[in-house]
Amino acid sequence: MTKKHHDKALVIEHEGMKWTVDAAEWRDASGKGELRVYRIEGDITKLDVLKEALQLEADARGLAICRSDAA
Repeated sequence: MTKKHHDKALVIEHEGMKWTVDAAEWRDASGKGELRVYRIEGDITKLDVLKEALQLEADARGLAICRSDAA
């Protein structure tokens, strides 16, 4: 995969919450890709809302979410 875009200050808002995310868009030769999240700044006490916000961002870009945790 190749990194196509890296946004170190991507602002994501969802359900009245707001985060600043360090994330990159990676794609392979066929165009399939993933959104890799490196850092999140903001309130992470509502993980379900955060996960949904990140999934919506990835979906809008036609990407999967790259996760390093099992949560």
